[in-house]
Amino acid sequence: MRCYIMPQTKSKTTASSQKVISDNTFVLIEYTAREKETGKVFDTTSEEVAKKEKIYDEHDVYGHKLVIIGEGWFLKGFEDRLKNLKENEEKEFEIPPEEAFGPRDPSKIEHISLKKFVREGIDPKPGMQVRIGNRVGTVLRVGAGRVTVDFNHPLAGKTLSYSVKVVKIIDNDVEKVKHLVKRRISDLELDKINITFNKSELDIMLPDDVLYQRDVEIAKRGIARDIFKYFPQIKVIRFIEEIKKEEPRAEEEGKKEANEEAKAKNTEAKKEA
Repeated sequence: MRCYIMPQTKSKTTASSQKVISDNTFVLIEYTAREKETGKVFDTTSEEVAKKEKIYDEHDVYGHKLVIIGEGWFLKGFEDRLKNLKENEEKEFEIPPEEAFGPRDPSKIEHISLKKFVREGIDPKPGMQVRIGNRVGTVLRVGAGRVTVDFNHPLAGKTLSYSVKVVKIIDNDVEKVKHLVKRRISDLELDKINITFNKSELDIMLPDDVLYQRDVEIAKRGIARDIFKYFPQIKVIRFIEEIKKEEPRAEEEGKKEANEEAKAKNTEAKKEA
């Protein structure tokens, strides 16, 4: 009796498809978030969706977002539901109020004198977001001499519905640093950031247009804090700002030469006269 040993077939899954999200994973995601009850979109990474749903903000930067699982940049319930997802995987899930912004608290609905708003130069209207002291609330009603304000979070008591796509799981240190930089300077293009690791030191070269941005020094300090936290081996960070000399354009050079020739002709004409 003959026995045959069949060769084992290897899985054709690629290395990237085997990447799975877990604690401390750097991951790029795209998502759209809605209120389950109404279907109203309150957050999205898609510029197209934001415009369609009339929540577009010209000051926001759309596109995939960096998440570091466990850091609390997003709701814990959101980050927990990303775990075990793979690169390029898409998923829809819901987050109940107790894992989101909590239940609505009736005691946070207050009646405030209209005079207080008048003194602050505020003309309250229903639906308006107002700041009273260090609290932010939503105006519910404006009556005779009183304004009803709800200091609950706008999403309190609501179940949230998310559609998420895992764009990329980042395991390269240079790429991780680039995205940490972009998180603080959101309109900076990744290919304009140059990163060099040298044992316990790190050089970050930024383009010259960063020099003219507001609060760039504050952003640098934030970037440094992030890097020291996630790369404990780094002891020194250098920010290098590259400024390149602007070479004159051929068209400008031609105009300059023409002007010089005209001046020379005028000078000769004056001499002959």
